[in-house]
Amino acid sequence: MKMKRKGIMICGLNGAGKSTLGKWLAERTNAEWLDNEMLYFENADSYQEPCTAKVAQERLHARLADSNVPFVYCAVDNEDPVLIDHLLGIVYVGIDHTVSQERIRQRSAARFSTRLQKDEALRKSEERFFESVKRKDPIRMEQWARKMEMAGMPVLFLDGTAPLSISQDRIETFWKKLFFVKKAEK
Repeated sequence: MKMKRKGIMICGLNGAGKSTLGKWLAERTNAEWLDNEMLYFENADSYQEPCTAKVAQERLHARLADSNVPFVYCAVDNEDPVLIDHLLGIVYVGIDHTVSQERIRQRSAARFSTRLQKDEALRKSEERFFESVKRKDPIRMEQWARKMEMAGMPVLFLDGTAPLSISQDRIETFWKKLFFVKKAEK
């Protein structure tokens, strides 16, 4: 019988550092890094036509079912019961909207460089994205993480403005604890 694939989810506002931590942890632990944003685009380099949320969810479910390799899944949030059933723990990276906006604007400028100045459609698309991030509720996200913790899910709360090395140490310790406990249960 095939074991159910297990991993962790790193969640929080855009620009909190989820992908930075997730990529680092996946490399460090030989886990698969799954970024929710990548599930929306057929070609991760183009960011042109995103698929629907249903298609992205189907892609995630397929990835969860296709391997036994541990995973690190990064998303703003995701209350999908199929995903939650595969989780050993959750990492919530907290930052406020001001920091979130600064970081995503810097990331956009770095990603698109001078194209933002020349391409009005791209600039408008990015502004819509910035506005959508402003509407996200970090209090609701944190409350969800606390609710999951109260239901028995291990949750690590990180400060998204803390030095990266501190967050890396804490998340690596959390990972080791989750996977050591899991192995000990066998």
